[in-house]
Amino acid sequence: MLAKKCLLVVILTLFSMSLAIADPPAVNPATGEPLMIDCLRGTVTIDGDLSDWNLEAMTPAVLDAVEHLNSGQASWDNAADCSGEVYLLWDDVNIYIAAVVKDDKLSMNKTDGSIWNADCVEVFFSTLNAVAGHDEHYQYGFNANNQKWNWCNMDGAGSVEPAYLQIAATETADGYICEASIEYALMPSLDFSAGNTIGFHPTFDDTDIDGGDTELQMAWTGLAAHDQSTGFGHMLLSDDPVPAPAEKTVLFSEDFEGLALGPNVDESLAGDAVWTDTPPEGWVVDESGIPGLGMDETDGVTEWAGWAFADKAWWIETAGDQDRSLFELGTGIVAVADPDEWDDGERLPIPIAVDPYDTWLTTPAIKIAGVEAGTLELKFDSSWRPEFDDNLH
Repeated sequence: MLAKKCLLVVILTLFSMSLAIADPPAVNPATGEPLMIDCLRGTVTIDGDLSDWNLEAMTPAVLDAVEHLNSGQASWDNAADCSGEVYLLWDDVNIYIAAVVKDDKLSMNKTDGSIWNADCVEVFFSTLNAVAGHDEHYQYGFNANNQKWNWCNMDGAGSVEPAYLQIAATETADGYICEASIEYALMPSLDFSAGNTIGFHPTFDDTDIDGGDTELQMAWTGLAAHDQSTGFGHMLLSDDPVPAPAEKTVLFSEDFEGLALGPNVDESLAGDAVWTDTPPEGWVVDESGIPGLGMDETDGVTEWAGWAFADKAWWIETAGDQDRSLFELGTGIVAVADPDEWDDGERLPIPIAVDPYDTWLTTPAIKIAGVEAGTLELKFDSSWRPEFDDNLH
């Protein structure tokens, strides 16, 4: 009887010790909340296009606050300078990573194992232990130039460009997207099985200096990229599939391509089909706030007396560009309100502070009856280029 009791005590003791091995996840340096995300099941194509991810159904690792900076605090302006989200999926072969990064100036000027020393995304997969050193994690990096590297490797196979990591990147209007996959069989020291939890830690390296070194590093834990001393975040390998994207119904859309353009009027750059002030059916242009409209001595350039619709390439050229070409989202025919170009006509100068340029463009009524509350989404592409005073011109 005594022997059985001793055996029971030993078994319970060992079981208690096994539960104590795993450390809790690190906490968000900005909120104090545990860093934990679910990694849902799903397979995607590595092409730099995240339309097959259904990001809205997923919880990302978010790095967007000054508390996430472990270096370069003085170099960080705001979230537009460097911030982002990292999403995860997995299937029977790969762990998939989607990094959506905001970066107002891209600089990928390093190669091979030095890519971390410029704009770069780093991801760490680890044990759940809070330990010093580099022995209990795998470290990978990739960037918007489709460069990749494996530094730390729990199996001693690091410091190489990993053939088992696939990367496809896309530059965006406010930064870049990196989409990657890693064959996790090549991380054999970690157990990638449903229901298991693995350490995870993403970081962003950033520089705004052409040819320069990294100015700042942003990390999920707020600590140095390698610093596992307080543990990394945790990712739960869920057996639940990522939900299919909900079907979207377009209630209203207009790209102005159906408009019939006519010739130039006052502008010197000749063209037969470059401009019109006639909006699409149902739209309304209000020109009543244009100073001196219809009066030869005070009116401006006819084409820009209120909202107009113009061939984008012609508009840019006739106006001498002046950064108008930075509006990259619009193509073909675009709607334009251009007080700067309107004011270039031969007219008596009236200070714009006294009589400001004021014009409105209104859509037809859009029927939204029957649409479920909280599901309506409005999107439009636009650009605002102030000339000298954001409040006046």
